[in-house]
Amino acid sequence: MAHFQKVAGDKNTRLDQVDKTLVLMLDESVKLDLWGGGPGGAELVVDVDDTRLVKVSPKPLASRGVLWTYEMHGLASGTTTLHGRLYNQTPSNDAARRQLWLQMPTWAQLEVRVMGAEYRQRDGSWGKLTYGSTNPAWAHVKWTNMAWAGCGPTSLATVMDYLNRLYSLNSETPACFLGTDPKETMNYTSTHGRSADASGKPSGTSGPIMIANIGAYYPDYRGQRVANLQEAARILRAGSPIIFLAKNTTTYKYEVDGTKVSKTWPGHFMVLLGVEHDEKTFWISDPSLAHHKYITGLELKSCDMWWICRR
Repeated sequence: MAHFQKVAGDKNTRLDQVDKTLVLMLDESVKLDLWGGGPGGAELVVDVDDTRLVKVSPKPLASRGVLWTYEMHGLASGTTTLHGRLYNQTPSNDAARRQLWLQMPTWAQLEVRVMGAEYRQRDGSWGKLTYGSTNPAWAHVKWTNMAWAGCGPTSLATVMDYLNRLYSLNSETPACFLGTDPKETMNYTSTHGRSADASGKPSGTSGPIMIANIGAYYPDYRGQRVANLQEAARILRAGSPIIFLAKNTTTYKYEVDGTKVSKTWPGHFMVLLGVEHDEKTFWISDPSLAHHKYITGLELKSCDMWWICRR
């Protein structure tokens, strides 16, 4: 049977070939290989059920024997299915072609989940903004900026952007439309989360406070703590991202040449996007310029995790 797989040498695409799941960030592009065809190796026609969510290159970018390379691009938040279908029809127009394609037998398929915007705490109109607390008791504190300390509100923005787009009345909101961004979530965490220690030194964002009060700013949502890895895996497989705090915890990514790069964080908020079938590897969105992609279950086990969901 035909199947989708990572392009040779690609280690950073968030694809689980066993569970047949691909996670894309909004406006992210990745390349995938389709291995195998229909009867006798016949070439399949590749597309998604919902073309509002994902754009697929209309033809293979490259082909090598029974290996065809396609490109996927996340257009809007949501979940759809990528299919490789046997197709030998000659319709009169594109609409008829699409209708016939949907009726053809599937020889390869993959669930594609498009999340929200993948924000960086140093980017945009927020990176240089002072990130302080509205608490008058800390009026004397010399606060740093979002680029330095904004991983909490930036991770929150990545999650809220996804949720607000997913449940928007306008399901066709384009990726270029600015949704919930870190400037907005910073305004929230400045009141609910930003803190300093007894000496007046900034001490990051309090995860429990940020999550517990989410309904005060986003009344359609509530937040709760994730108890363990098993609960985290269940939530992620249901399509919901999770915020976590990496404290003395190591994450990693792969360079283009395949070199593994690891970093141990003294304290850094990131977002869990998905989990691989063996639950030993979790996919992440890192708001720092390091842009890490993975954390092991062993490392994640010691992290605090929180889930935001609709009321």
